[in-house]
Amino acid sequence: MAATAKRLILLFDAVEAEIKNEILNGHENGFDSVALQLSSPANSELESKRLAIEEEVDHVYERLQALEADREFLKHCVSSLRKGDKGIYLLQEMLQYLRDLRSVVLQVRSIGDVVM
Repeated sequence: MAATAKRLILLFDAVEAEIKNEILNGHENGFDSVALQLSSPANSELESKRLAIEEEVDHVYERLQALEADREFLKHCVSSLRKGDKGIYLLQEMLQYLRDLRSVVLQVRSIGDVVM
């Protein structure tokens, strides 16, 4: 999935470079295509769509990194389970800390909702 996100970013960069080349070629042909493109509503719409897609790709990439971190965490948990009672005790302790952390996050969210 990270490779897909990187390919999309490269694609956006290639499209942007192509647009810049077309703008430069327009100047060589004797008309001001920059002013024409900047004033075009379609150009601003395309730019806003491009920015929205870039933001979505960034969000997906961040989510992918979080999932990879979760995967590593689960691998360590399974490894701990194989170590017997000490591993199980360690996991129970970790789960309690995670429950406490989740409780704090939910309390902060509920306070934020009340304030809004």
